[in-house]
Amino acid sequence: MDRPIYRQVPLQPITSKPNVQVPKQLNTAQTPFSQHFNQALSHETSQLTISKHASERIEQREHSNKC
Repeated sequence: MDRPIYRQVPLQPITSKPNVQVPKQLNTAQTPFSQHFNQALSHETSQLTISKHASERIEQREHSNKC
């Protein structure tokens, strides 16, 4: 049986990441999803497409909140 052939991959030097500041409006880690969702719904010019599964889940949640 033949031995497998292993090719050495040259190692890349490890470099530090440049200090890049993210503008506050793009930093979404601290903004709740509901705020982004409501903002997307409020824009008249943008079109929000909701999948069939997502719309079913929204209906289920609305129904469970009423009960």
